[in-house]
Amino acid sequence: MSSSMGKSYTLLAHFLSPYRPGELVETLREYDRKGRLDWKLVLYQANLSFCTPLWYSRLRQKGLLDELPEDLQEYLQVLHQANVERNEAFQASLVEILSSLQDMRIHSVLLKGAATFCDGLYGSSGARLMGDVDILIEPGGAERVQEVLIRSGYVPVPTTRADTYSPEYLPQHLPRMLKPHSPVAVEIHVRVERGQAGRILPAGLAWANSQKVVLGGYHTAVLSPTYRLLHNTVHGLLSQREFIQSNISLLQLAEFAELVSTYENEIDWGEWHRRGAEHGAAREFGAYLTLACNLMGVPWPDGVRKHRLARIDAARIEMAGNRVGKLRDRTVSMKGRLGEALAGWFVNFFYNLCRPLWVWRNVCHVEGNIPLSIGMMLKKLWSNLGLRVGGR
Repeated sequence: MSSSMGKSYTLLAHFLSPYRPGELVETLREYDRKGRLDWKLVLYQANLSFCTPLWYSRLRQKGLLDELPEDLQEYLQVLHQANVERNEAFQASLVEILSSLQDMRIHSVLLKGAATFCDGLYGSSGARLMGDVDILIEPGGAERVQEVLIRSGYVPVPTTRADTYSPEYLPQHLPRMLKPHSPVAVEIHVRVERGQAGRILPAGLAWANSQKVVLGGYHTAVLSPTYRLLHNTVHGLLSQREFIQSNISLLQLAEFAELVSTYENEIDWGEWHRRGAEHGAAREFGAYLTLACNLMGVPWPDGVRKHRLARIDAARIEMAGNRVGKLRDRTVSMKGRLGEALAGWFVNFFYNLCRPLWVWRNVCHVEGNIPLSIGMMLKKLWSNLGLRVGGR
């Protein structure tokens, strides 16, 4: 068996887990004995998942850096240090923005990666790779904040969007703002998410379940642990068809596990599950939690029922993640390639089977599938008739 036949998605998930370091050592030794440990493939998977700095941070925390080849250790160290400097730039810019918000008396809630600046979630400033800073601004304040950023030198990225018939399907944030000559990007949110994800976590509920914090001497807020976990879940599952495409980011799943590990005594699992179930996402939530338990050792919470299809969905997603690396291996036998072709057919079949219902619930993402205007008009007509559809 070729060394690259190892399950890179599964193995990387074990690395990224905040749990079970002793079990990981045994897993590594087992992979090595079977000739299935391919560090290049794991690195490829880490880069693909935007979690290479987190991989390095976990290896260092668990005392496993010496298990890697020396050149790989050096590469990861340099990359991690670069991300430390990148995140310092993000945090400095965020503090400047919070200063302006405080002067204007505009309240804010920091979302996703921005919230980790307030609690040092990962224990390392360079662990999480930041794409942008997401800030939820109180109603009526977003455009004022955008104007201040433009006067400060930020440049908005032009966006195009089709006509919409309901505010629910408008983009959840204003055009992304870029800070010239820096890696910093800022998204000013008017809603947390849109479509089905936005119905699960509407802005009003986010504001009602936020907690005041101080960053750099300025007041802001973050979501409570339960709602922070809820946001991670809907963003990792629903925002871009991740669940039906069998494409769950290990960066998102690792943050889910880290939140559970850090705030295990503060999370209301009944509320987390209820929000998903009430809006047609019980199956998705069950699969996400199953993945976190199977791959990262998250303990199954009391009071959360297991969805009957969650194990199958978790296996499908894990299989799809591992398949990415296998497709790059030119030494795989004809039998192996046939197996991967069948796996690909299964994943595509599931996607096409579930796409119509997903599109109905998320009309804001239907470009290329059905005419957007027709979908929106149907939704508006249905809404005017006073009917509830698509988990609404």
